[in-house]
Amino acid sequence: MARVDLELRDVPLVSGIVNGALSYVAGLLLSVALFALFGLKPLVGAIGSGLPRPGRMFGWLFYNAHRVPIVADGVSMSYVDLASLSIAYYATPIVLLGASGYYVAGKVDAVDSPVAGFVAGASTTLGYLPLVALGAVYFEYDASQIVVEIPLLRAILLAGLAYPIVVGGLGGALATR
Repeated sequence: MARVDLELRDVPLVSGIVNGALSYVAGLLLSVALFALFGLKPLVGAIGSGLPRPGRMFGWLFYNAHRVPIVADGVSMSYVDLASLSIAYYATPIVLLGASGYYVAGKVDAVDSPVAGFVAGASTTLGYLPLVALGAVYFEYDASQIVVEIPLLRAILLAGLAYPIVVGGLGGALATR
């Protein structure tokens, strides 16, 4: 087994932060585009007439794409599963984080092995995680008819840590091949 010598100074922290944040924003924007293409039907059917501004719903779809459930009045739901072509929503964070990890690792000369590439690609977590945590709080909706929230711990563990570490890391590892 080969030893990997990767020091902290070799990890592209700034690039990881920037690309992780860009992946989050691009994911939300892509959710908006998918939402525009496929309409309101899944959400209208799920929560009825007490719909919030669409911005909140984009966030719900985006977090659902990371397998983070949305809790509406104590009932855990996945609006993405109700959408037509739900695979497009699920592919969004995978494609964006994989591409970001690939890009980050590919830009660093010290990244010369799959393990080093994985670490470099996983650095996207540093930009993605804070936005996931902020978004989970921002996308809550509380009205007289319904309360909709994103479980913060699940959002942090799944969307903020697991997805960027695993998918960004795999993208980074692929960049060294």
